[in-house]
Amino acid sequence: DLHDGVELAREAGDGATEDTLLSSAVKLAEDTGQVGDAIWAVSALATSFEKRGDARAAARLLERSIPHAQSEDAFELRLRLAGLAQDELGDLVLAASTYESLLEEEPTNVRVWRPLFDVYRRSGQRKELEERISAVERAVDDPALRHSLRIERMRILIDSDRKLEAERALKALLDDEPGSEEASELLEQLLEGQGRLSELHSLIEQRLSSARERG
Repeated sequence: DLHDGVELAREAGDGATEDTLLSSAVKLAEDTGQVGDAIWAVSALATSFEKRGDARAAARLLERSIPHAQSEDAFELRLRLAGLAQDELGDLVLAASTYESLLEEEPTNVRVWRPLFDVYRRSGQRKELEERISAVERAVDDPALRHSLRIERMRILIDSDRKLEAERALKALLDDEPGSEEASELLEQLLEGQGRLSELHSLIEQRLSSARERG
């Protein structure tokens, strides 16, 4: 049994034999149309490729196997493919399209949207990033996550030089969550950068007063 052989080779620290057996298991599965039953071998062989620095081979293997995997396995393999594309391969187009398709299936999965946001940042897709943040923000139930998403959206507005829009959004957030340190700090930086010192001092006073009230 190839599975047992792989385990024995692994326990013995015989990497060469382990890789040979994994390759045989994957080839047999492909030849007999049973890749869905050999995802264990696909995953392990992809890991071996990665350890050897051959991310391209790992990605090709994952791409060949994904259409034959069961939904849960396919999701994990696609997530892994997106990670390879994002980092080792530097293929931000493939990374974005893969993460986007995953997010359609699981709109609140932080393992998907967080790296997708990073891909958008790296590729300069601010409009897509802002739209996707808003969509995820509407979908999540966790208050802390929703808050961090709102803050992220404010940062994009500031970075895009949409300062008036950012100011209004930050004030609205502070009306909802007066204790938000991040929102207060962003608004302070915004006011200071525009030389609006009297408003800045008032905001700082409000923060200190709120802090005293909270004890």
